[in-house]
Amino acid sequence: MSIPLFLGAGYMFIFTFLPYVYPFIIFLIGLYLFFKGALRYLRNPHKSPGWPMVQNFHFLWLNTDEIE
Repeated sequence: MSIPLFLGAGYMFIFTFLPYVYPFIIFLIGLYLFFKGALRYLRNPHKSPGWPMVQNFHFLWLNTDEIE
């Protein structure tokens, strides 16, 4: 989802005469989506069979419990 935003921001930065704030905002949105997806991928407890189940819950900070 973030790659089209990165490409669009690069196009706007290089090939248009728009103020730099517009491509920068689009780049920040793409960066946000990229890191949200990366963190969701890294925290996925169902990556492969045989791994212990990990339960995450939030209240002020992230707590992780491993269930055998």
